[in-house]
Amino acid sequence: MKSPSLHLYTLPILLALNAISIIAMQFIVPSMPSMQETFGVTPATVQLTLTVFMLGYAIVQIGCGPLSDRYGRKIVLIWSMTIFVVGSFLGAAAQGIEVLLLARLLQAIGAAAGFVLPPAVARDVYGQNGAAKAMSYISIAAGLAALVAPYFGGLVHEAMGWRAGMVIVGLLG
Repeated sequence: MKSPSLHLYTLPILLALNAISIIAMQFIVPSMPSMQETFGVTPATVQLTLTVFMLGYAIVQIGCGPLSDRYGRKIVLIWSMTIFVVGSFLGAAAQGIEVLLLARLLQAIGAAAGFVLPPAVARDVYGQNGAAKAMSYISIAAGLAALVAPYFGGLVHEAMGWRAGMVIVGLLG
């Protein structure tokens, strides 16, 4: 195990990685009626943006652990966040609902590692005893993210529109 001073920023990064996946899922929920208007589609079609996200998020989580075991946690996280950011900016630029659905799928693919890998990294870095404490903080961050994401998503939507929400989520990534 490395010296504690080398892990000064590890826990905040793990908290952010975990929170971003939850923020991405819920940040645009208040904007869904506006997306319906923008693309001229039914509410059910816009709700597919959430369904596609959750489906991709769930399926990709299965492969994140084995991939990180084989190639390393860092490289999987870097690629995942890159895919997440690309998906976020693609979503902001979407001119059709189909592109937005693809963007949300890319966001989900990228966000999945941010949910799965922080516990593994915590175990790697802090050991079995320290990982329990780190995991409690990660759980708190996840709960807070789920609580505040729709609220701040609504504020951003009211001030700047739903596309700005996608940009902000991408910048967070």
